[in-house]
Amino acid sequence: FKEISGRNPVIVVAKKIDLLPKGVGEARLRAWVNKEISLKKFQDFISIELISSKTGYGIEKLMNSINKYLPPTGFVYVDGSSNSGKSTFINKVI
Repeated sequence: FKEISGRNPVIVVAKKIDLLPKGVGEARLRAWVNKEISLKKFQDFISIELISSKTGYGIEKLMNSINKYLPPTGFVYVDGSSNSGKSTFINKVI
């Protein structure tokens, strides 16, 4: 992450939470994401946001976080694997 983000603020976003099994709550998912990030030795992130581009869940909270930490002349980068929902997310936001 550091090679990409440099000294810029990073918000980690877990998408497609509408596909989680019923027994998996937000706290459990946040703990798992945090653990996975820590295993990759990346700890310089602002927050973990959980969203569903399909239902719109968490989008407003994510946008508030982006607006809070993004400098006026800053950019937002969306990164992820192929078919991970990047375009769906961008379309939902704009």
